[in-house]
Amino acid sequence: MKSNKSSRLLYASVIGFFVMSASFLLMPLGGIEPGPTPMRVLRGVLFWLGLAVGAISQIALSSSLKEIKRASKRPRKGVGVATFMSNRIAFIFDVLLILSIIAFTVSLFIQSALGYFNYIIWFLFLFSLCMHSIFNGKNYYYLQLDNKRSVER
Repeated sequence: MKSNKSSRLLYASVIGFFVMSASFLLMPLGGIEPGPTPMRVLRGVLFWLGLAVGAISQIALSSSLKEIKRASKRPRKGVGVATFMSNRIAFIFDVLLILSIIAFTVSLFIQSALGYFNYIIWFLFLFSLCMHSIFNGKNYYYLQLDNKRSVER
């Protein structure tokens, strides 16, 4: 039962960070006139709402996994940002993160030639960074540990 709630919190976090990252894809739609426009307001709301949903879901997930963390015989040390390729899903997002960092670095030098592609690079970078942190992090580790325990029972 706890595993199901924790999985939903993980999905909510992924969706929240996706919405936050996808708000960068709406950047060119704001127009060039000064002042707030409906699209600029929508973009800001999506960014902050996605960030809030993602962060709050991660905090709730962390507190829902406290019992598992205490009972674990193999405690996880370190933070997700500093850990790389700890599982299959993390490997995919870590490779995407590295590729997006390379693309971002290249785009700094040829920024005007890329146009909308710059926003796609920002989206990929931000989303893969968030997913790298989630899937290499302690919460995902303990969620997988909890799922293994419930399958064994």
